[in-house]
Amino acid sequence: MIQRIQSVYLFLSVVLVVICACLPIGMINLVGMGSASEMYNMCIIDGNTGNVSFSVVGLFASLAASVITSVINIFNYNDRKKQSRNCLVTIMLLLLWVGLYAFEMYMFNTGDNTFEIRFVAILPVVAIVFQWLARMAIKKDEKLIRSIDRIR
Repeated sequence: MIQRIQSVYLFLSVVLVVICACLPIGMINLVGMGSASEMYNMCIIDGNTGNVSFSVVGLFASLAASVITSVINIFNYNDRKKQSRNCLVTIMLLLLWVGLYAFEMYMFNTGDNTFEIRFVAILPVVAIVFQWLARMAIKKDEKLIRSIDRIR
């Protein structure tokens, strides 16, 4: 059901991840002359030539997988154990995104380039917090159902 608090947490997580997938997550500034390149989750757009490089498509893949599992999780409210497990899978996918982003940041922060982090890159970390809150609410519901079954 959508009125349960974990569904709200899951929905907020999906919204944050979709926003992150659409906006630029970094800027690659050249030390010498030239325009800065913008880094999105799916591609890097070169500031000088406008060429598109799809070398960071793994970031988008992990975000897309986490959105899909979260949306499935929202409508899977009847099976709380599966919902809790899917929250863990989504948290792992978002942690994978954070790791890939840190790796890309390290790779682009060389002597010739500097990497500038955008605010949007924080949104998957906030989504991890919402997934964890949803998992705690699911566990709380499961505990409540078990206690009610014990009373019968």
